[in-house]
Amino acid sequence: PASSPKGTCTLFLTTMLSEKAWEGVNEENYKRIKNKIAKRMIEHYENKLGITVMPHIEEIVIATPVTFARYLNTPHGTPYGYEAQPWDTMIARIMNGSKEQFVENLYFVGAHSDRADGYSSAYSNGYSTAGRILREAKKNEKA
Repeated sequence: PASSPKGTCTLFLTTMLSEKAWEGVNEENYKRIKNKIAKRMIEHYENKLGITVMPHIEEIVIATPVTFARYLNTPHGTPYGYEAQPWDTMIARIMNGSKEQFVENLYFVGAHSDRADGYSSAYSNGYSTAGRILREAKKNEKA
């Protein structure tokens, strides 16, 4: 409820585009092209749901791979994080996880945790971290 004022909402639209979508994009046409893509996404959303959204938008942020690369310093602007290296795989992360908890009761949950990158990894990481927290809480209750 604190996300936006009463009677309003916050809406996120996400799409993945191939590299071809950005061919020929330069500083001069970047803003026009990203706005065109966003407008097309909103129109598609409106058509599928049979509602109007566009006239009610008070604030909009349009992020592209350039945005992610600039502000998050992610490789090639990926929203998922970083590519795991052979020495930094899921097995190595799980085996060394307990050695990487430097602040008691502070747990990292995200798309670039034990299971590396991606939305599905973020869900899996959240699930397994919640289980770990519950197991440790039960163990502390008995102590």
